[in-house]
Amino acid sequence: MIQWLGYLALVLIVFNGSFYVLFRIVRKSRNRKRQIRYAKIAKILMRVHRKTAVVAAVFATAHSMLALYRHGVNPESLTQLSGVLAMLALIVLLSTGWIRNQKATGRRKRSHRYTAFGALLVIGLHILISLY
Repeated sequence: MIQWLGYLALVLIVFNGSFYVLFRIVRKSRNRKRQIRYAKIAKILMRVHRKTAVVAAVFATAHSMLALYRHGVNPESLTQLSGVLAMLALIVLLSTGWIRNQKATGRRKRSHRYTAFGALLVIGLHILISLY
């Protein structure tokens, strides 16, 4: 049960992270019809982007709470340490997304994008550590 909550959160986070690829296609495509088609898809998907992020955060929080309840707090556990870092990265990611939503400047867009890459890196590290 604990792992499944983590996996669900990961799937939702990767789904939201795939928007970067979609927007990159819209920006870099030389085919105008393809740009328009992908821009319309992106416009539809952006409606669920924030909701998906909140649901992913709820799943990740439930995952961490159940893991702490089951295993207790162990400061020497690398899995728990990486999980705490992953939760902090997710909180920072949600914060930059909220700030970006208030007013989308170039700096805020970049900070949200870089924070997303960093969060994915830390989450991947947590998964690798928890496998061993």
